[in-house]
Amino acid sequence: MGALLAYAWDENKVLVHVKDVPKGALCRCVCPICEQPLYARKGEKRAYHFSHAYNHDCKGSDESLIHKIAKEVLLEVGRIMLPPSSGKFPSGLVKLHQVEAEKWDEHYHIKPDVVGIMENAELLLIEFYYSHKVGKKKRRLIIENNLKCLEIDLAFQVFDKASLFDFITNSTDDREWIVPEETVQKTETEDISHISSRNPVYGQANDLLRQIFAENTLYLHPYLEYQDNYSMFDSDALYDLKELGYDFHKAHYNNRRFKCDILLSKKHEDGKKSFIAISVKGRRRTEGFKYPKNWLIIDIIPKRGSTLDDIKERWAKAVIVKTPAMNVIYTNFDKWYRRERPLPKVFA
Repeated sequence: MGALLAYAWDENKVLVHVKDVPKGALCRCVCPICEQPLYARKGEKRAYHFSHAYNHDCKGSDESLIHKIAKEVLLEVGRIMLPPSSGKFPSGLVKLHQVEAEKWDEHYHIKPDVVGIMENAELLLIEFYYSHKVGKKKRRLIIENNLKCLEIDLAFQVFDKASLFDFITNSTDDREWIVPEETVQKTETEDISHISSRNPVYGQANDLLRQIFAENTLYLHPYLEYQDNYSMFDSDALYDLKELGYDFHKAHYNNRRFKCDILLSKKHEDGKKSFIAISVKGRRRTEGFKYPKNWLIIDIIPKRGSTLDDIKERWAKAVIVKTPAMNVIYTNFDKWYRRERPLPKVFA
Protein backbone atom coordinates (compact mmCIF):
# COMPACT_ATOMS: atom_id res chain seq x y z
CA MET A 1 0.00 0.00 0.00
CA GLY A 2 1.25 3.51 -0.78
CA ALA A 3 0.02 6.52 1.19
CA LEU A 4 -1.45 5.83 4.62
CA LEU A 5 -5.22 5.48 4.64
CA ALA A 6 -6.61 8.37 6.67
CA TYR A 7 -10.29 8.06 5.77
CA ALA A 8 -12.76 5.18 6.02
CA TRP A 9 -16.45 4.40 6.01
CA ASP A 10 -18.24 4.09 9.33
CA GLU A 11 -21.16 1.72 9.93
CA ASN A 12 -23.46 3.98 7.89
CA LYS A 13 -20.96 4.34 5.02
CA VAL A 14 -20.24 7.92 6.01
CA LEU A 15 -16.69 9.04 5.35
CA VAL A 16 -14.77 9.65 8.62
CA HIS A 17 -11.21 10.63 9.51
CA VAL A 18 -9.11 8.32 11.66
CA LYS A 19 -8.68 11.01 14.34
CA ASP A 20 -12.47 11.13 14.86
CA VAL A 21 -13.06 7.46 15.65
CA PRO A 22 -12.15 5.15 18.59
CA LYS A 23 -8.85 3.29 18.52
CA GLY A 24 -8.44 -0.19 17.07
CA ALA A 25 -11.38 -2.38 16.06
CA LEU A 26 -13.73 -0.23 18.14
CA CYS A 27 -13.81 2.22 15.24
CA ARG A 28 -16.09 -0.27 13.41
CA CYS A 29 -14.95 1.09 10.07
CA VAL A 30 -14.45 -0.54 6.69
CA CYS A 31 -12.22 0.27 3.75
CA PRO A 32 -13.99 2.32 1.05
CA ILE A 33 -11.97 0.48 -1.59
CA CYS A 34 -12.46 -3.20 -0.66
CA GLU A 35 -15.08 -2.81 2.15
CA GLN A 36 -13.10 -5.04 4.52
CA PRO A 37 -12.77 -4.29 8.30
CA LEU A 38 -10.18 -1.76 9.42
CA TYR A 39 -8.24 -0.95 12.61
CA ALA A 40 -7.70 2.67 13.64
CA ARG A 41 -3.97 2.92 14.38
CA LYS A 42 -3.23 5.74 16.83
CA GLY A 43 0.30 5.11 17.99
CA GLU A 44 3.11 7.55 18.72
CA LYS A 45 5.68 6.49 16.13
CA ARG A 46 3.62 6.90 12.96
CA ALA A 47 0.87 9.26 11.84
CA TYR A 48 -2.66 8.15 12.69
CA HIS A 49 -4.02 5.86 9.98
CA PHE A 50 -6.30 2.91 9.23
CA SER A 51 -4.93 -0.53 8.49
CA HIS A 52 -6.69 -3.64 7.24
CA ALA A 53 -7.61 -6.33 9.70
CA TYR A 54 -6.38 -9.89 9.21
CA ASN A 55 -3.55 -8.69 6.93
CA HIS A 56 -6.04 -8.31 4.08
CA ASP A 57 -4.29 -7.43 0.82
CA CYS A 58 -5.70 -4.14 -0.47
CA LYS A 59 -4.04 -1.47 -2.54
CA GLY A 60 -6.19 1.27 -1.07
CA SER A 61 -4.72 4.69 -0.29
CA ASP A 62 -5.82 8.28 0.01
CA GLU A 63 -5.21 8.65 -3.73
CA SER A 64 -7.42 5.73 -4.75
CA LEU A 65 -10.02 6.76 -2.17
CA ILE A 66 -10.61 10.28 -3.46
CA HIS A 67 -10.59 8.87 -6.99
CA LYS A 68 -13.36 6.43 -6.01
CA ILE A 69 -15.43 9.10 -4.23
CA ALA A 70 -15.21 11.48 -7.21
CA LYS A 71 -16.53 8.77 -9.55
CA GLU A 72 -19.35 7.94 -7.12
CA VAL A 73 -20.37 11.61 -6.93
CA LEU A 74 -20.47 11.95 -10.72
CA LEU A 75 -22.50 8.75 -11.10
CA GLU A 76 -25.00 10.00 -8.52
CA VAL A 77 -25.47 13.59 -9.74
CA GLY A 78 -25.12 13.00 -13.51
CA ARG A 79 -23.90 16.59 -14.03
CA ILE A 80 -20.52 18.21 -14.46
CA MET A 81 -19.20 21.74 -14.93
CA LEU A 82 -17.17 22.13 -18.12
CA PRO A 83 -14.43 24.77 -18.53
CA PRO A 84 -15.03 28.00 -20.48
CA SER A 85 -15.13 27.65 -24.26
CA SER A 86 -14.57 29.85 -27.27
CA GLY A 87 -17.91 28.58 -28.58
CA LYS A 88 -16.68 25.50 -30.41
CA PHE A 89 -16.91 23.26 -27.33
CA PRO A 90 -19.75 22.79 -24.85
CA SER A 91 -19.25 24.71 -21.63
CA GLY A 92 -20.92 25.36 -18.29
CA LEU A 93 -22.99 22.85 -16.32
CA VAL A 94 -24.07 19.93 -18.52
CA LYS A 95 -26.36 17.00 -17.81
CA LEU A 96 -25.14 13.52 -18.69
CA HIS A 97 -27.15 10.48 -19.80
CA GLN A 98 -26.09 6.84 -19.48
CA VAL A 99 -23.32 7.69 -17.02
CA GLU A 100 -21.04 4.69 -16.41
CA ALA A 101 -17.74 4.19 -14.59
CA GLU A 102 -14.80 2.04 -15.63
CA LYS A 103 -16.55 0.81 -18.79
CA TRP A 104 -14.33 -0.74 -21.44
CA ASP A 105 -14.90 0.84 -24.86
CA GLU A 106 -14.63 -1.88 -27.49
CA HIS A 107 -14.37 0.65 -30.31
CA TYR A 108 -11.57 2.85 -28.94
CA HIS A 109 -9.98 0.20 -26.67
CA ILE A 110 -9.82 2.41 -23.59
CA LYS A 111 -11.51 2.40 -20.19
CA PRO A 112 -12.30 5.96 -19.00
CA ASP A 113 -12.95 6.70 -15.33
CA VAL A 114 -16.44 7.91 -16.26
CA VAL A 115 -18.27 8.19 -19.58
CA GLY A 116 -21.62 9.79 -20.39
CA ILE A 117 -23.70 11.27 -23.21
CA MET A 118 -24.29 15.03 -23.24
CA GLU A 119 -27.60 16.63 -24.21
CA ASN A 120 -26.25 17.28 -27.72
CA ALA A 121 -25.69 13.50 -28.04
CA GLU A 122 -21.90 13.79 -27.94
CA LEU A 123 -19.79 11.35 -25.95
CA LEU A 124 -17.97 12.83 -22.95
CA LEU A 125 -15.08 11.08 -21.20
CA ILE A 126 -13.91 12.14 -17.73
CA GLU A 127 -10.56 11.20 -16.21
CA PHE A 128 -9.74 12.00 -12.56
CA TYR A 129 -6.19 12.10 -11.25
CA TYR A 130 -4.49 12.81 -7.93
CA SER A 131 -0.77 12.63 -8.69
CA HIS A 132 -0.54 10.87 -12.06
CA LYS A 133 -2.17 12.16 -15.24
CA VAL A 134 -3.61 9.92 -17.94
CA GLY A 135 -0.94 7.51 -19.20
CA LYS A 136 0.80 7.91 -22.54
CA LYS A 137 -0.99 5.03 -24.30
CA LYS A 138 -4.51 6.09 -23.27
CA ARG A 139 -3.69 9.76 -23.96
CA ARG A 140 -2.47 8.86 -27.45
CA LEU A 141 -5.68 6.91 -28.22
CA ILE A 142 -7.81 9.83 -27.00
CA ILE A 143 -5.88 12.30 -29.16
CA GLU A 144 -5.79 10.06 -32.25
CA ASN A 145 -9.58 9.61 -32.10
CA ASN A 146 -10.25 13.27 -31.22
CA LEU A 147 -12.42 12.32 -28.25
CA LYS A 148 -13.87 14.91 -25.91
CA CYS A 149 -12.09 13.92 -22.72
CA LEU A 150 -11.92 16.11 -19.62
CA GLU A 151 -9.00 15.57 -17.24
CA ILE A 152 -9.66 16.73 -13.66
CA ASP A 153 -7.00 17.25 -10.97
CA LEU A 154 -8.15 16.16 -7.48
CA ALA A 155 -4.88 16.94 -5.67
CA PHE A 156 -6.25 20.05 -3.97
CA GLN A 157 -9.63 18.60 -2.94
CA VAL A 158 -10.73 17.33 0.46
CA PHE A 159 -11.99 13.78 1.09
CA ASP A 160 -15.63 14.69 1.47
CA LYS A 161 -18.56 13.92 -0.84
CA ALA A 162 -20.24 17.28 -0.29
CA SER A 163 -17.02 19.14 -1.12
CA LEU A 164 -16.39 17.00 -4.19
CA PHE A 165 -20.00 17.51 -5.32
CA ASP A 166 -19.45 21.27 -5.16
CA PHE A 167 -16.12 20.98 -6.98
CA ILE A 168 -17.49 18.80 -9.78
CA THR A 169 -20.73 20.72 -10.40
CA ASN A 170 -19.94 24.33 -9.45
CA SER A 171 -16.27 24.94 -10.28
CA THR A 172 -14.28 25.21 -13.50
CA ASP A 173 -10.93 24.94 -11.68
CA ASP A 174 -8.31 22.22 -12.19
CA ARG A 175 -9.82 20.70 -15.34
CA GLU A 176 -8.83 20.82 -18.99
CA TRP A 177 -9.51 19.06 -22.29
CA ILE A 178 -6.92 16.46 -23.28
CA VAL A 179 -7.42 17.30 -26.97
CA PRO A 180 -7.25 21.01 -27.86
CA GLU A 181 -10.63 22.53 -28.66
CA GLU A 182 -9.74 23.75 -32.14
CA THR A 183 -8.34 20.34 -33.16
CA VAL A 184 -11.52 18.42 -32.25
CA GLN A 185 -13.78 20.96 -33.93
CA LYS A 186 -11.90 20.70 -37.23
CA THR A 187 -11.99 16.92 -37.29
CA GLU A 188 -15.67 16.73 -36.30
CA THR A 189 -16.60 19.03 -39.17
CA GLU A 190 -14.82 16.72 -41.61
CA ASP A 191 -16.48 13.61 -40.14
CA ILE A 192 -19.96 15.16 -40.28
CA SER A 193 -19.58 16.12 -43.93
CA HIS A 194 -18.53 12.54 -44.74
CA ILE A 195 -21.43 10.97 -42.84
CA SER A 196 -23.91 13.43 -44.31
CA SER A 197 -23.20 12.27 -47.89
CA ARG A 198 -21.79 15.68 -48.87
CA ASN A 199 -25.18 17.40 -48.68
CA PRO A 200 -25.39 19.98 -45.85
CA VAL A 201 -29.19 19.52 -45.61
CA TYR A 202 -28.65 15.92 -44.44
CA GLY A 203 -26.28 17.05 -41.72
CA GLN A 204 -28.77 19.70 -40.57
CA ALA A 205 -31.59 17.16 -40.61
CA ASN A 206 -29.45 14.83 -38.51
CA ASP A 207 -28.89 17.63 -35.96
CA LEU A 208 -32.62 18.34 -35.97
CA LEU A 209 -33.40 14.68 -35.17
CA ARG A 210 -30.99 14.74 -32.23
CA GLN A 211 -32.57 17.95 -30.95
CA ILE A 212 -36.11 16.55 -31.24
CA PHE A 213 -35.14 13.40 -29.34
CA ALA A 214 -33.23 15.34 -26.64
CA GLU A 215 -36.17 17.70 -26.01
CA ASN A 216 -39.00 15.19 -26.35
CA THR A 217 -38.88 11.80 -28.09
CA LEU A 218 -39.13 10.21 -31.54
CA TYR A 219 -42.01 8.11 -32.83
CA LEU A 220 -41.67 5.31 -35.34
CA HIS A 221 -44.45 4.90 -37.91
CA PRO A 222 -43.61 1.74 -39.88
CA TYR A 223 -47.01 1.03 -41.44
CA LEU A 224 -46.38 2.59 -44.84
CA GLU A 225 -43.17 0.62 -45.25
CA TYR A 226 -44.64 -2.68 -44.09
CA GLN A 227 -48.33 -2.46 -45.02
CA ASP A 228 -48.04 -5.25 -47.61
CA ASN A 229 -46.42 -7.70 -45.19
CA TYR A 230 -47.80 -6.89 -41.75
CA SER A 231 -51.56 -6.69 -41.46
CA MET A 232 -51.18 -6.34 -37.67
CA PHE A 233 -50.04 -2.74 -38.01
CA ASP A 234 -52.67 -0.06 -37.74
CA SER A 235 -52.06 2.80 -40.15
CA ASP A 236 -52.07 5.21 -37.21
CA ALA A 237 -49.74 3.16 -34.97
CA LEU A 238 -46.85 5.03 -33.35
CA TYR A 239 -44.00 3.65 -31.24
CA ASP A 240 -42.57 6.06 -28.64
CA LEU A 241 -38.84 5.31 -28.40
CA LYS A 242 -38.29 7.00 -25.04
CA GLU A 243 -41.32 5.29 -23.56
CA LEU A 244 -39.84 1.98 -24.75
CA GLY A 245 -36.67 2.81 -22.82
CA TYR A 246 -34.30 4.04 -25.54
CA ASP A 247 -31.74 6.76 -24.89
CA PHE A 248 -28.76 8.31 -26.69
CA HIS A 249 -25.80 5.99 -27.12
CA LYS A 250 -23.59 7.75 -29.66
CA ALA A 251 -23.70 10.38 -32.40
CA HIS A 252 -21.94 9.75 -35.73
CA TYR A 253 -21.25 6.09 -35.03
CA ASN A 254 -18.64 4.79 -37.44
CA ASN A 255 -16.71 1.55 -37.59
CA ARG A 256 -15.22 -0.45 -40.42
CA ARG A 257 -18.46 -2.19 -41.37
CA PHE A 258 -21.28 0.17 -40.49
CA LYS A 259 -21.99 3.81 -39.72
CA CYS A 260 -25.01 5.88 -38.79
CA ASP A 261 -25.87 9.41 -37.67
CA ILE A 262 -27.58 8.54 -34.39
CA LEU A 263 -27.29 5.37 -32.33
CA LEU A 264 -29.89 4.77 -29.60
CA SER A 265 -29.69 1.99 -27.04
CA LYS A 266 -31.82 0.25 -24.44
CA LYS A 267 -30.63 -2.00 -21.63
CA HIS A 268 -32.89 -4.97 -20.87
CA GLU A 269 -33.40 -6.63 -17.50
CA ASP A 270 -31.11 -9.49 -18.49
CA GLY A 271 -28.27 -7.03 -19.11
CA LYS A 272 -28.42 -7.28 -22.91
CA LYS A 273 -28.79 -4.17 -25.06
CA SER A 274 -30.92 -3.34 -28.09
CA PHE A 275 -29.79 -0.74 -30.61
CA ILE A 276 -31.57 1.51 -33.10
CA ALA A 277 -29.40 3.15 -35.78
CA ILE A 278 -30.89 6.19 -37.54
CA SER A 279 -29.36 7.94 -40.55
CA VAL A 280 -30.33 10.69 -42.96
CA LYS A 281 -28.93 9.65 -46.34
CA GLY A 282 -28.94 10.70 -49.97
CA ARG A 283 -29.70 7.22 -51.32
CA ARG A 284 -30.47 3.63 -50.38
CA ARG A 285 -27.68 1.44 -49.08
CA THR A 286 -26.22 -0.86 -51.69
CA GLU A 287 -27.70 -4.35 -51.94
CA GLY A 288 -26.03 -6.79 -49.56
CA PHE A 289 -24.39 -4.15 -47.37
CA LYS A 290 -23.04 -5.42 -44.06
CA TYR A 291 -24.91 -4.31 -40.97
CA PRO A 292 -25.33 -5.46 -37.34
CA LYS A 293 -27.86 -8.28 -37.63
CA ASN A 294 -29.78 -7.59 -34.43
CA TRP A 295 -30.00 -3.80 -34.73
CA LEU A 296 -33.05 -1.94 -35.99
CA ILE A 297 -31.72 0.26 -38.79
CA ILE A 298 -33.74 3.24 -40.04
CA ASP A 299 -32.56 5.13 -43.11
CA ILE A 300 -34.35 8.39 -43.89
CA ILE A 301 -33.96 9.49 -47.52
CA PRO A 302 -35.34 12.94 -48.42
CA LYS A 303 -36.34 13.30 -52.06
CA ARG A 304 -34.25 15.52 -54.29
CA GLY A 305 -34.95 19.20 -53.76
CA SER A 306 -36.10 18.86 -50.14
CA THR A 307 -35.09 21.76 -47.91
CA LEU A 308 -34.54 21.84 -44.17
CA ASP A 309 -37.81 23.77 -43.79
CA ASP A 310 -39.63 20.94 -45.57
CA ILE A 311 -38.08 18.41 -43.21
CA LYS A 312 -38.91 20.50 -40.14
CA GLU A 313 -42.53 20.67 -41.24
CA ARG A 314 -42.71 16.88 -41.71
CA TRP A 315 -41.10 16.25 -38.31
CA ALA A 316 -43.19 18.81 -36.42
CA LYS A 317 -44.76 15.99 -34.38
CA ALA A 318 -41.49 14.04 -34.02
CA VAL A 319 -42.86 11.21 -36.19
CA ILE A 320 -40.53 9.33 -38.54
CA VAL A 321 -42.91 8.41 -41.35
CA LYS A 322 -42.69 7.72 -45.06
CA THR A 323 -44.21 10.52 -47.18
CA PRO A 324 -44.34 11.30 -50.93
CA ALA A 325 -41.29 13.53 -50.39
CA MET A 326 -39.34 11.27 -48.02
CA ASN A 327 -38.58 7.55 -47.91
CA VAL A 328 -38.07 5.74 -44.59
CA ILE A 329 -36.45 2.33 -44.95
CA TYR A 330 -36.47 -0.12 -42.04
CA THR A 331 -33.99 -2.99 -41.80
CA ASN A 332 -34.55 -5.75 -39.23
CA PHE A 333 -37.86 -4.27 -38.10
CA ASP A 334 -39.46 -7.71 -37.86
CA LYS A 335 -36.71 -8.93 -35.49
CA TRP A 336 -36.95 -5.75 -33.43
CA TYR A 337 -40.74 -6.02 -33.24
CA ARG A 338 -40.63 -9.62 -32.04
CA ARG A 339 -38.09 -8.71 -29.36
CA GLU A 340 -39.82 -5.55 -28.14
CA ARG A 341 -43.51 -6.36 -28.70
CA PRO A 342 -44.29 -2.63 -28.31
CA LEU A 343 -47.81 -1.43 -27.72
CA PRO A 344 -48.63 1.14 -30.40
CA LYS A 345 -50.16 4.52 -29.71
CA VAL A 346 -52.67 6.08 -32.09
CA PHE A 347 -51.50 9.12 -33.98
CA ALA A 348 -53.89 11.98 -33.23
